[in-house]
Amino acid sequence: MRWVMIGTMIVDLLLTLHGQPRSYWHDPTTALEPNPLVRHLMVLGILSFLAAVVIYCAIAFILVSVLPPWIAAVTALVFSLGH
Repeated sequence: MRWVMIGTMIVDLLLTLHGQPRSYWHDPTTALEPNPLVRHLMVLGILSFLAAVVIYCAIAFILVSVLPPWIAAVTALVFSLGH
């Protein structure tokens, strides 16, 4: 389940980046993202955004790894469906 969750999160990241206008790559303030937190991270620049995504994925992976099995399964499902 952990790897399915991470895969889903990566696909979501790729789709988010694919949906950005050409101007985003030269001017991050033109990011198109309805989630205010994600948009804020995108406006900071692609490297900051990717660093935040890596940290977020790592925290989710570790969380699902250390929780009891049934709670981990529910948590992984929630992360997967949320993305």
